[in-house]
Amino acid sequence: DRNGNIDFNEFTKLFKYINVMRQSFDSFDINKCGVLDEIQTRNALYQAKYLFQDPKTIQMLFHRFQKPNTRGLTFEQFMQMAIFLGNLRTLFSLHDQTNTGSIQLNEEEFVLIDCAQYV
Repeated sequence: DRNGNIDFNEFTKLFKYINVMRQSFDSFDINKCGVLDEIQTRNALYQAKYLFQDPKTIQMLFHRFQKPNTRGLTFEQFMQMAIFLGNLRTLFSLHDQTNTGSIQLNEEEFVLIDCAQYV
């Protein structure tokens, strides 16, 4: 409820979410090395219904959250990416009121969407 505190129900939901995400991460970490490579990340995103058409989208997301000089995304980085995408999806759905999968934005709306993460 964004009051700065977490009650038991919120904690329970968060705990379940983290466990689901952990299971997803582990299921795509085929070689059990603790990181997802770009292909494993793409497969995890596809399962989560992020059906990006352009392969560059996955590449850019992967490299945005991958730490320099590492082989892939750790669970923490995977969670950061999932939260980022979840927030974007929520913002997108606010503008896609007809559920068509596309929106039109003017310049100000675009800036507001980009800055929403800082509010």
